[in-house]
Amino acid sequence: MGPLKIISICMLLFLISPTNAFQIIYEIQEGNFSKCSGEAKYLLKVQVFTEENGVLKPKVDSIKPCDPVYWGRVFDAKNSILEYYFTTIPESGRLILEVEFSSGDRKVLEYQLGNQNNQSKANLSENQIYTFLMFETNYLVFFAGFVLSIALFLLRRKKLAVIVFLATIIFATYPEVASFYGVCPEKYKMINGTCVYALNLSPKNVEYEYCLYGTKKKLQFTVYGGLKEYLEEQPRSFVCRPRCPSDEEIRLKFINQPEQMIEIKKLVEEIRKIAQIRDEQARIAINLVQLIPYDYKKLNGSELKERYPYEVLYDRAGICGEKSMLLAAILKELGFGVVLLEYKDENHMAVGIKCPKEYANYIYNNTGYCFVETTVPSIVTDSSGEYIGVGKLRSMPKIYFISDGYSFNSVSSEFHDAKEFQRLKDLAQKNNNLLPSEEYMKWKKIVEKYCILE
Repeated sequence: MGPLKIISICMLLFLISPTNAFQIIYEIQEGNFSKCSGEAKYLLKVQVFTEENGVLKPKVDSIKPCDPVYWGRVFDAKNSILEYYFTTIPESGRLILEVEFSSGDRKVLEYQLGNQNNQSKANLSENQIYTFLMFETNYLVFFAGFVLSIALFLLRRKKLAVIVFLATIIFATYPEVASFYGVCPEKYKMINGTCVYALNLSPKNVEYEYCLYGTKKKLQFTVYGGLKEYLEEQPRSFVCRPRCPSDEEIRLKFINQPEQMIEIKKLVEEIRKIAQIRDEQARIAINLVQLIPYDYKKLNGSELKERYPYEVLYDRAGICGEKSMLLAAILKELGFGVVLLEYKDENHMAVGIKCPKEYANYIYNNTGYCFVETTVPSIVTDSSGEYIGVGKLRSMPKIYFISDGYSFNSVSSEFHDAKEFQRLKDLAQKNNNLLPSEEYMKWKKIVEKYCILE
């Protein structure tokens, strides 16, 4: 085989290799939002998949978003999701997405609003999602293939020139064919002839309860059945090659799973909207996870497959290890120092949040960590609970380091309340579970403050 044929074949392989697709995924949600002085009725979420950063400027038939915070915001090429709020969107209008890349390139993309079945916007149900993909023609492939085909023709390699030219037309003019070869890539599904991002399919709105200083409230959040299905297919075991991963590494893989962390970060943003003070955010996160029902059915059944943290959010159920990993993931994203506490003798897991040493239950690597129970509402630092079949926690836990970060410095309030709560429980135990009226009121005040289920 001569050098020219070798070069031609290599060039042909390059042409039929997947092109570097520029993709945009967007979704429009309809509802009543607090943005724009409470007047926002539509939320546009946009995700850009490309190799470089840039600025995205969306508008609908010359209507700009009413929330100026996101207008002209620089997007990160690595899976950042941008949100834009509108007070109005025409029933039949165009979505115009102007993209300016850091390299100086500029793209203007237009789409008619509405779904693949051309249903009217007025008939859309709240939070229904429509996802589209757009691709950039690979002009470099077209130019290289065109030059090569001419060169082959001049060298009287006419058949090969025709093959290269046809391949160039197919894979440069129709990059969706070049990228996917007619089959959607991983994490996408073919719906009505269009590849849609499967992890955002089957959305549902859920409410999570949380208690802060005795007041119960609810946090509304959207979870996706598509991501739940994707995580169910992810491995729960790990290959020992070249070495077996440590228990700590396995826990980190569960917590840091990238697709789920995109959604957990959204939950963290919702918590930040509720409370501006960081320690209050930790209190909300802790109680929110504690109030997710314990999965007694799984505890007493034969199902041994461990959930990923996002699956606990979706199912609104989990056992101690699953709920602890969910809380660890949330606290980590809130910026706190976090460890997991595994009590192997008692077959139990809890969370340790970084805190001042004088209030800490454990010292690890010269850092204090306060005990956080995740199965039921309880007071941070209170590790005196009893567990079915094992009683109290008496063994020293194995500690898995998850993240370094902020210290929960205001935990002194919980520390003193936990001490008082334990004193009152001990007093009641000595008196056939009875307390004098004054002591009972103290006990009731603590129970109500932390929404403890007694």
